[in-house]
Amino acid sequence: MTAPVRAGRGRPGWRGLIALVLICWGGMAGAVEPGQGESDIAMQMAKIGIGSVVTIANSAGEVFTHVHEGRHDGLWELRSFAGRTRTGESLGSLFLDDRGQIVRQVDSDGAVTRFEPHRCMRTVGECTYTRIAPDGTREQRRRITTPIPGGFTYVIEGPGGLRLEGMAKLDRMGWIKRGWFIHEGTGKRLDLRMLRAIYR
Repeated sequence: MTAPVRAGRGRPGWRGLIALVLICWGGMAGAVEPGQGESDIAMQMAKIGIGSVVTIANSAGEVFTHVHEGRHDGLWELRSFAGRTRTGESLGSLFLDDRGQIVRQVDSDGAVTRFEPHRCMRTVGECTYTRIAPDGTREQRRRITTPIPGGFTYVIEGPGGLRLEGMAKLDRMGWIKRGWFIHEGTGKRLDLRMLRAIYR
């Protein structure tokens, strides 16, 4: 999310949690069966109150706390901190649209990564997006998201043979209860589990 890493550098935990924030921030209130519509995994931001807090741990022993900071310039801000409370090191913010699609990532050092039209994390099936790095480098990626009972799986493909994948099971508000993903920088699997969720 120590700044959120770019191009596969830095803490494995933060990079993976950025990749899973849409998995964490869904709007599903129960099991989702394959073949249902895109709206089934859309985030319902209006139902997750400002000040809501979710803390997640990974199998590398890292813990991250995510806080819903409200709406700014038409996008919802999700801010992340190292540790179990928001008093920890600030790791940066994600900015999401009304459906919970990630549009912009701002690292703690101010570097901005953009996604056009968004990062496709709330779209069932195949979705293509462009990642625009802080230096302006553009990279096209393809994401395929498949609903499963209580969550979904995904695969991301990109230049140079890039292939990432993961799975999440969600709670009633769509945050991750447990799951796993392949970290872009290391190629290793990291498991995730929710430690607490306080909804406002």
